[in-house]
Amino acid sequence: MLKKLLKYDLKWVLKVLSIFYALAIIFAMGGRLMLEVDNSLLFKVLGGITLGLSAGMLIGCIINTFLRSWTRFVKNVYKDESYLTHTLPVLKKTIYNAKLISAIIVTLLTGIVIILCLFIAYYSENNMMQLKNWLEISLGSAASIKIIILTGINLFLEVIYIIVLGYAAIIIGHKSNGRKFLKSVVYGFGMYSLTQVCSLIFLFIAGWLNSDIMKLIYSANMPQLNVVYYVLYFSLAIYLLFIIFYYFLGKKTLEKGVNVE
Repeated sequence: MLKKLLKYDLKWVLKVLSIFYALAIIFAMGGRLMLEVDNSLLFKVLGGITLGLSAGMLIGCIINTFLRSWTRFVKNVYKDESYLTHTLPVLKKTIYNAKLISAIIVTLLTGIVIILCLFIAYYSENNMMQLKNWLEISLGSAASIKIIILTGINLFLEVIYIIVLGYAAIIIGHKSNGRKFLKSVVYGFGMYSLTQVCSLIFLFIAGWLNSDIMKLIYSANMPQLNVVYYVLYFSLAIYLLFIIFYYFLGKKTLEKGVNVE
């Protein structure tokens, strides 16, 4: 049943996102081709505009990754579709897990499309050499790839953390008898603010335990490589902690019952 739920969730979310994906790739390809035309100011201008449109579509991809995931959750669990959803012979935690897995898959797809569009629009031997030289000067040749990977994982986990937080806020907000949407938004901002405060507290605790971290907090200078690693691993742990916390908060609250509209 999880596979069937996941199939329908992905189909609904990607119905709109696939359009943004396609347009972002098409504009990236069109802009790159126009910029390849030599000695033409018109094509240079049109190419720049087209790449700007591709960037706009990518921003739309990111925004809709959040909005479509949350909207699907509300429609399927609390709105008209919920009457069918809750008659299915499936546990509420399975419904919840399907929504989360679909959000993870969509986030990965969005990340792949972003990387693909950047590659199409800006890849060249010269650009890659400049990027490689900058990374080697800043971080060292061996460290640069590792830091890029860790940064990418951090960005991915940050998106999942915000989506899971949104699910938990929606579930808690819809426990109310009225103004459910407004209360969900308020809970969402409140929980996000609280976790940011907790992150700062954890960071200062880490700084208290490691003087290099404390120097990074109060210094504008380029940090040492070991400090960069420490911060990246620290943020990974924090995101995983918040994801687990909000996952179980949302799941346990949903299992207590649903007030459909």
